[in-house]
Amino acid sequence: MSFNFPLVSRTTLRSTTGASLRDIGRVQRRTENLLEQIATGRRVPRPSEDPSLANLAISLEQRVAENGQFQRNISLGRTGLELTDDALANATNIANTARELLLSLSDSTADPSAVTDAAIEVQQLLDQLVTIGNQRLDNRFIFAGSNTNEAPFQATGGFVDFTGNEDDLLINISQGTTIASNLPGSTAFGALTNEILGRVDLDPALTGTTLIRDLNGGAGTPLGQIRIEDLNGVLLAAGTSAVVDLAGSDDVDDIRERILAAVPGLAVNLVDTDGDLVADAIQIDDPAAGANLQITDINNGNVASSLGLATAAGGGGATVTGVNLDPRLTNQTTVASLDFGGAAFDATGIVITNGNNTVAVDFTGVVTVQDLLNRIQTSGASVLSRINADGTGINVVSTLNGSRMQIAENGGNTANQLGLLLTLADAQLRDLNQGSGVDQISGSDIRLVSQDGTAIEVDLSGAVSVQDVVDLINGAAANQDAATATGRKITAAIGNVAGQERLELTDDTGAAVDTLRVEALNGSFAASDLGIQAVDGIQFGAGLGDQDAAVDGVLTGLTIAAAGFKTESLFSVLASMRDALAAGDQKALAALEPDVRAALDRLLESRIEAGSRLIRLDAASARLGGEQVALETLSSETVATDLAQAFAQLRDEQVALEASLRGNSQIISTNLLDFLA
Repeated sequence: MSFNFPLVSRTTLRSTTGASLRDIGRVQRRTENLLEQIATGRRVPRPSEDPSLANLAISLEQRVAENGQFQRNISLGRTGLELTDDALANATNIANTARELLLSLSDSTADPSAVTDAAIEVQQLLDQLVTIGNQRLDNRFIFAGSNTNEAPFQATGGFVDFTGNEDDLLINISQGTTIASNLPGSTAFGALTNEILGRVDLDPALTGTTLIRDLNGGAGTPLGQIRIEDLNGVLLAAGTSAVVDLAGSDDVDDIRERILAAVPGLAVNLVDTDGDLVADAIQIDDPAAGANLQITDINNGNVASSLGLATAAGGGGATVTGVNLDPRLTNQTTVASLDFGGAAFDATGIVITNGNNTVAVDFTGVVTVQDLLNRIQTSGASVLSRINADGTGINVVSTLNGSRMQIAENGGNTANQLGLLLTLADAQLRDLNQGSGVDQISGSDIRLVSQDGTAIEVDLSGAVSVQDVVDLINGAAANQDAATATGRKITAAIGNVAGQERLELTDDTGAAVDTLRVEALNGSFAASDLGIQAVDGIQFGAGLGDQDAAVDGVLTGLTIAAAGFKTESLFSVLASMRDALAAGDQKALAALEPDVRAALDRLLESRIEAGSRLIRLDAASARLGGEQVALETLSSETVATDLAQAFAQLRDEQVALEASLRGNSQIISTNLLDFLA
């Protein structure tokens, strides 16, 4: 008899307990993950759990942080520009008050005590304007440019010195987009003069250390490969060539060395092509004069052509001379390399008169243009000096508002060499007669009578400079005469008598019907102010001019000179107005009315600029706000923890954990009696 017992699987306590504990562990890990999601706000707290989602989260966080910084920048920029606009509005009120005073006192019958009181009031307005110019935001001076730690406007000797700079403070308002968050005093108020322009092209010599980027007036020249052949087979075997790679050349010496390394028998020289005794071009030469050089660009390059060294088919002979490379003036340019017409630099220096200061600036020992600029700028004359935008000369600008700046020789020829002497042709009419200017009316100001009796009326209302006056006279319709050698009846020019500049009128008719003369029209004082009013050879004005126009047909005017450059700021207007009131100078007061209008126009333009920047900031802020919403939506949908769902899952996991713990406790509490039951 056999018995079949069913197979019984026995599960040990250890395995049962282990399974239960593993289940508890899984629930705990899920619970911990949910707690971490809730704490961090991320669906994937650790990058290792989902690298792609983690990268997206990091990218979104960076974008959100950047946008937040952009918004803070915009907020700071708005605050600064709003404060700037408020300050300019207050300055405009001051300008309007000054204009009202000016108009009320323009009558020569004004009460002297009222004039004295007005001078005091104008000084008070000037003091208020200095306070406005030194407006601060969080201890930063808003009109100081980038020099925000120092007050930009300093009252000194009756003038106002602008000690800030012209720098813009740029803020980032989005990726790759910046905007200036300030208006320097030079822009907002016009606190710098028109520059005394270096009217001479200093034409630096081409040297081995001339940088490639400074060639062609600072435009540089393309670099690449060129091919050099000797069609006569002297320096290079016939049918062979040398390829010279000029890419990466830093200066002219680099070009020279690479050419010589490729063709050792050549000479590379720097030569003068325009006869001014200053090297300006590269020349490639066979010293033995037996070669016939063929130089071409290769690989679609343009370096040989731009240097003027590319030759025509058939070669360029033993010597190939390039074009004038016109190096730009730089701070590192040596003074010795400048073109002074073959003469050496005169280091005796210049004399700068500005306000109450007259300063002699000696250039002994200067080596570079930077040395020269430093001497001028540190002279104590309240001036700035810099290379002009074209890189051809040096400009000087005054920072002293209310004064006039002049530059003269210091006993030598330096100012003339540097082109810093103010000539009559460059002078503005407003700067003549010690700053009283030239009277101009609507309609014809002067009548010229030629020796053939022709009357020529000229309207000077559009003239700004003395040269404009010359051009208007010469171009007047009634002055044209095809029968004369000049094509005119009277030729106006700027003459120089014993070093003194003046207007000169020459009769070209050769007739003897009448006397060359100039007459005032319509009550205008322009002829007298220009020193050319004469009737029958008698000159009118403060001085003696030509007395024999009837004899030689040439009328030489009185000496007239510009009083120097001044700023066109409201600071200058108020200082000039105060001085004119104190002196009782009605003509000077009348001449200030256009200056007040110009100052008001500048303030208006500055407020418009500040307003346009505020509009741009508002637009950028709105755009960033929209982006921020989109970024937050994307983050919440893909990266951020869904807290409601996470808490629900956490509740479920806690229930599961409690059940597992209860089950495990029952397993663990089993004893031997349970198995014997």
